[in-house]
Amino acid sequence: MQSLADRVAIVTGAASGIGLGIATVLRAEGADVVLADANGPAADTVARQLDASGEHAVGIRVDVTESDDMARMSIRPQRATAAAAILAMSSLS
Repeated sequence: MQSLADRVAIVTGAASGIGLGIATVLRAEGADVVLADANGPAADTVARQLDASGEHAVGIRVDVTESDDMARMSIRPQRATAAAAILAMSSLS
């Protein structure tokens, strides 16, 4: 796989299951990851597990059925300089 350094990925449903797996692989390959999940505290926990510095991963509470929540997904990890290049929708709603 090509390095994903300097890429930003948004993953919904990222606090568990398939979304967690996707986020983990993307981060391991160098992507900065926005972990979006209806369970905000769980998304934060996973983000800290993937990147303790908070510079390359951020967790946010997002309900994919709410347009205002979807707009919040444009948040970026602190180090990220680019807009999202990867979107993985893994949530059930």
